[in-house]
Amino acid sequence: MVRPLTEKNICLRCKGARLLCGKKTCPILLKKSVMKSLVPFELDKTRRDVEIFGASPPGFFVGHFNYPNVYLGPLVPFQEFETGLDISDYHILDAPELWFGKKMVDIIRYRSSLVRSNFKTNVFLGRKSRKNTPSLKIQKLLETSQELSMAARPVDTETKLERMNLRMMMDNHALPMGPSGITERIEITENTKVHPQVDYCVSDT
Repeated sequence: MVRPLTEKNICLRCKGARLLCGKKTCPILLKKSVMKSLVPFELDKTRRDVEIFGASPPGFFVGHFNYPNVYLGPLVPFQEFETGLDISDYHILDAPELWFGKKMVDIIRYRSSLVRSNFKTNVFLGRKSRKNTPSLKIQKLLETSQELSMAARPVDTETKLERMNLRMMMDNHALPMGPSGITERIEITENTKVHPQVDYCVSDT
C-alpha cells in the first residue's frame, strides 16, 4: 500500500487537539475511546484456548508476509466484542460498500469485532508438482475456509483458537483490524449456500 507523504512527528505536535492531519476527529483518540467501551478486558494481552461461535460475514484474510508461506483464514465475529452493536446482518462487518453514511465509530466497531483466524500454508499448494503435502489439519482448515469464502451469505461457525492476540490495528489509510489468533479448528454448523455461478466455476476446475 502506498501512503501519502505526511509531516514527521505531526501526531506528537498535535496530540489530538489541533487536528493538524486535516481529519474531523483524531483516529488515535477515537480508537482508544471505542476500544475502552467495546472491550471488557485488557488489550494487548494473549488468551489461550479460545472458542468462538458466530456467523462469518463471510470475509477472508490473506496475508503477504513470508510469501509464499502466508497466513490466511476466515474472519469470525467475537461475541464479547459486540457490546453496543446493532447487527441484523453480519455481512455488513466486512462490506465497505454498505458503510456509506455510517459514522467512523460504527465502522471501527464493525471491524474490531472480527477476529482473524490464521493458519499458515503455501500459496503453491495446488500445483501437482509440489512434493511437500500439508498435514491433515491444514488440509481440513483449508477446505473449510474455501467453503466459507464461497458462501453467498453469513454462515454459522465454531472456531477454536490455540491463542488469540487482543491487539487492535488501526491505520489512517486502511480498514481497521481486530484481534488475530492461531487456528486449531473450524467447523461449519449449518448448510452453506453458494451462488450457482460460483459453484459452476469451482466445479468446472
